[in-house]
Amino acid sequence: MGGWRRAAAWLAAFWDPETEQAAGVGRVALLAFGVLLARRPSVLRFPQLWAEDGTVFLHDELVWGFRRALLRPYAGYVHVTPRAVAGLLALLPVRTTAWCYAVVSLAVGAVACAWFARAEYRRVVSDDGARAAMCLATAAVATGGEIIGNLCNLQWYLLWLGYLLILAPLPRGSWRKASYVAAWWAIGLSTAGALALAPLWILRLMLRRARGERLCGALCLLPSVLFVGLLDWPTITANQLKTPGATAGEVLCLLGWRVLGEAFAGEFDPLRLVKRFGTAVPSAAAGLIAVAVWVVAARGTPRQRAWLVLSATALSVYAFMVVRGRPDTVVNWRHEGGGRFFVFPANLVVMLFVVCAGVLPWPRRLALAPALAMLTVASALAFQYPALVDLHWSRFGAAVDAAMARQLTCDIEIPLNPPSPAWVLRLRLDRGLPTALSADAAAAPRCPPAPPRHARR
Repeated sequence: MGGWRRAAAWLAAFWDPETEQAAGVGRVALLAFGVLLARRPSVLRFPQLWAEDGTVFLHDELVWGFRRALLRPYAGYVHVTPRAVAGLLALLPVRTTAWCYAVVSLAVGAVACAWFARAEYRRVVSDDGARAAMCLATAAVATGGEIIGNLCNLQWYLLWLGYLLILAPLPRGSWRKASYVAAWWAIGLSTAGALALAPLWILRLMLRRARGERLCGALCLLPSVLFVGLLDWPTITANQLKTPGATAGEVLCLLGWRVLGEAFAGEFDPLRLVKRFGTAVPSAAAGLIAVAVWVVAARGTPRQRAWLVLSATALSVYAFMVVRGRPDTVVNWRHEGGGRFFVFPANLVVMLFVVCAGVLPWPRRLALAPALAMLTVASALAFQYPALVDLHWSRFGAAVDAAMARQLTCDIEIPLNPPSPAWVLRLRLDRGLPTALSADAAAAPRCPPAPPRHARR
């Protein structure tokens, strides 16, 4: 009983506010923006809509309007923040949509990556320079390059930002607290991954007994409750039944290679480590992570130990959600791609080694050189993500704008990235008003011009 009380005391003390000299995130955010853009410069050089950006968010905004589209589920759950952004940008011409979506994604990603540079995270890593380096490392992490520059993957940046927000003490002042809660509502109603952070809010509510703390904590937990209530269970169940059940071996491979080893091997495994070394690589990654955890637990401050417990809890729940919610990812764990699901674990692995380096005195930090070298090499090899295929979105968008202005009746079919028959924006203009294009509808003239024969990469 005494051990639990002591543990609860230092966990509760993790969120104690402190008067610290400010450490802004503006410069780090600009650097993170540059890193993300350097990884995929095509998102601004010739911006294109990516997958659900066109088939879901833009399509539903044009067809259903903001109020009916905002809480419309896709893939079984709601995406409030991307739909809100799509609704706001619907005020602009259609031809500008791809560029605007890319800028918003880059800006949100840069802020999420740079947030750890703020002063309140000195309780985890005391050195400002190390935290700034950690922020840039998360922007260049060796997986999830597809999330750069599009709205449909904005949820993965929001998940990381939500994790960082829950580690921070409540801000002072009513307006700042209201902004904190509003940010959590935007996160909690936009990503299923935020459910992995719900246990941390419950723990925080149990340990922080001040009235203001409990009120803000309850308000921040409420979006997760609403999110569960808005889930489209028939769609989720149908998606799960499409894939056969995963075996214990496949689950272990997913946990070893992708949850723990993704930051070391990279999303596309450019060094072919799976083929060359088999299970030796995830075993080595698990061993290095275990040593880093032991160092932080043995030599870290009480707040760093509390951070370790909180992060391990969030990662465990998140891994369980991936195994249960995405059985296709488990069964096809060798398949290259799908790195968006493992950005959060990879960032946590990078963060663990940054914390471990801060715990050790300088001569002993050299023992971390092999692990840091592996993380750096993996990030360098995965830095440049494949460019978008230039399918001339701006030309198609201008044609749609002209057809709407002229109040034409016609069908619209615009190819999207990644090039695939599944990713095509289809709708009908009825006297200039967008409507859904049903499969049994009578054919109407095509208003955008046919795509060019040769697309540019």
